[in-house]
Amino acid sequence: MPGFINRHGAEVVLDSRGMERDQKLLDVTETAELCHLKVSTIRRWVANRRLTSIKLGRRVLFRRRDIEALIERSIVPARSGNQAKVAR
Repeated sequence: MPGFINRHGAEVVLDSRGMERDQKLLDVTETAELCHLKVSTIRRWVANRRLTSIKLGRRVLFRRRDIEALIERSIVPARSGNQAKVAR
């Protein structure tokens, strides 16, 4: 993907329309696909305020960077060496 380095030295990646990738707004269906979840799960998370959302009229939208941050926060690191439990 094309991009550039901003004034802070960070790489900015652009999508095919020239929009910054992290500024792209996703609808409920796109968000569910990105997270590999059901649309109903995304709607429930919005109702419970587990996801940051943008409400424009009747539309519920999400910033891609917020969804990617949620995914990053959800990573559970593997145990290393002798810390791993052995199933018996």
